[in-house]
Amino acid sequence: MTTIGDTLSAKGVSWAWYAGAWNLALKDGMRDPAAKRQIIYSNEPGAPYFVAHHQPFNCFARYTPGTREREEHLKDYTDLVAAIDRGELPQVAFHKP
Repeated sequence: MTTIGDTLSAKGVSWAWYAGAWNLALKDGMRDPAAKRQIIYSNEPGAPYFVAHHQPFNCFARYTPGTREREEHLKDYTDLVAAIDRGELPQVAFHKP
């Protein structure tokens, strides 16, 4: 399937998907599969509630861990704030709080 991200990239339009707790979820997902998740689908008090199925690009092979596309386009909320502060937002910015 072609995603909106693929279409933007094909047209030379810079873009990124920014998600709250993305960096924390990445670390949580790298833990032992048998370990209880602390971020992903966690209802623990004080933990951000990261919902993996709310990250649409995460469902496509092109954006799997270790790909250039994942590194380039899937970002954390802190990266959004930093890009704003630097005046370096991509042409299209998606934000999932």
